[in-house]
Amino acid sequence: MGWVFAWRFEGDAVDRPDNMAVMNEVEWSRLSHAFGAADDLPNILSALSPDPSSKLWGELWGRVCHQGTTYTASPHVLPRLLELAGEWEPKSRVMPITLAASIAASGEFDIRGFEVTIEALHRLARATASSEGLSRSDRVDLASSAIILAGDRFWGQELSELNIGELQGSCPQCEVELYLTIGDAGYFASIDDPVSRPEFVEGIDPCQPDELPGNISWVHQIALDARDEELARRVRCVFGRSVCPGCDVPFTVSEAIQQARLA
Repeated sequence: MGWVFAWRFEGDAVDRPDNMAVMNEVEWSRLSHAFGAADDLPNILSALSPDPSSKLWGELWGRVCHQGTTYTASPHVLPRLLELAGEWEPKSRVMPITLAASIAASGEFDIRGFEVTIEALHRLARATASSEGLSRSDRVDLASSAIILAGDRFWGQELSELNIGELQGSCPQCEVELYLTIGDAGYFASIDDPVSRPEFVEGIDPCQPDELPGNISWVHQIALDARDEELARRVRCVFGRSVCPGCDVPFTVSEAIQQARLA
């Protein structure tokens, strides 16, 4: 599932190099992004603001992580994203941290040469996800990013789908495609439209907290610490249990999610 680090996390302090100096040393004209030569990136990176609605974020994202694809210039923006996230208040760190995680999650990303930056981004993402006053969606984005930056691309990306409320699965027994609804619409597995075909719907029961794997247990705990019992339940449902509406065989939700990736 990617690289694995064993890091210690102590608050949100991050030892950062002089990242602007690092950015200025990059030969951007020799690198490329989605639209060609990357020599326009320094100006964009220098002008970024904490405002997530700024068009510059869309311009940067579209260049360095276009539809999940990265380019030779993409990893070189990570030091600047780390610097900005470290300077801004927790609520303003979501955009730089999630972009960094999206770059790290891409199939093209090679961590070599960026280990220190990725480690620092992970520590900051983890600390920020535990901050008070975050919206549920921001907490999910930050926690998912922290898991990706720790090296678990699979579950980091899957947990981010909690903000949509539906994950894709496949029955481990009969291999039928499953729609795993975990969100405002409820907690159930279906193989067709749940409204018009309720006979093909089965509920999802959340697992017990001690059944959650390490990184996921941490997400569950920060949800509880934030008094967001609903988010904690949704996390447990991702590793909960249901019955396949197609073959009536019980399955674990996490296994069905992994089965869908293998299909």
